[in-house]
Amino acid sequence: MVHAIRTAGFFVGHCYTQLTDVQQEVNGLLTADRELKVDPSEIKRILESR
Repeated sequence: MVHAIRTAGFFVGHCYTQLTDVQQEVNGLLTADRELKVDPSEIKRILESR
């Protein structure tokens, strides 16, 4: 997703809107109990890759 946004040529930014899982939403970076679902260093690597 990040690669597609960066290479599209018409986006000037992006945001990840769901920080945690809530009710029926399960696409957060943390569970509803605020447990990490993804290693933060992996997120950093993806966002810093070119």
